[in-house]
Amino acid sequence: MFNNKNILNYYKLIAFDLDGTLLNNNMEISNYSKKCIKKIIKNDIKCIIISSRTLNNILLIIKDIPFCYIAALDGGIIYNAETKKIEKINYIEKKLLKELLNIYNNPNIIINIYTKNEVYISRFSKNPLTCYYQKSLSPKFISDYSYNKKISGIHLIIEKPLCLKNIYNELSKNYNKFLSIKNAGFNFIVLNNKKTNKGNTIKYVSKILNIPLKQTISIGDSQADLEMIKKSGHGVGMINGDKKLLKHVKNITEKDNNNDGALKYLLRKLKINS
Repeated sequence: MFNNKNILNYYKLIAFDLDGTLLNNNMEISNYSKKCIKKIIKNDIKCIIISSRTLNNILLIIKDIPFCYIAALDGGIIYNAETKKIEKINYIEKKLLKELLNIYNNPNIIINIYTKNEVYISRFSKNPLTCYYQKSLSPKFISDYSYNKKISGIHLIIEKPLCLKNIYNELSKNYNKFLSIKNAGFNFIVLNNKKTNKGNTIKYVSKILNIPLKQTISIGDSQADLEMIKKSGHGVGMINGDKKLLKHVKNITEKDNNNDGALKYLLRKLKINS
């Protein structure tokens, strides 16, 4: 049985997802959550972000919080925030992009392409929230993309969510040998290098920091977070999360992402006063 001091000494690394977890529906981290993260870090616990977002976009969101590592595109790009250097990039084969552009050139699917520093989109979504997210990435259009640029990740935005299951199944059937394919939200399918997923990312960072996986905590809301939740010593699902994720998760927050659910859970778990 842990006492207050022991539990603080035991857990040494926390991995956060962003959308639906740390971010509220206004795509912001509340001042309360920022204060709580800083309090956790002061207790000698490392905090990292593992998100499907781009690196530049994540850095803008968390610029005043001392995370030690940022894993963008689910770990396609791993950035050391203390040295301010990218340590690892997992690229996708460019020939796969050409195939995908040909196959999914239809009005129900939008393609976002991510290089090391840039984002290219086929068009903006009709969904206001998704369009707002796309614009926050400061994208260019695919017509401006040069095929000599390496690809770090691809997102498919399904404009008709009812089509998502069929598209996901088709992708898995045809590309599962070559790509990591995950549903990262109600209408997003994330495609990465086969070795890229959030579970491998937390494994990589914990090894670099010399922290055993059993002494890590991870928290997320979508199926894309399941690998890191399973790999961690203590995995947590957001109560507002995907039902397909939550049925595999033992620990669930009491509050949602609009009510600081992640940090309220963690402060209670770690026995830290808010």
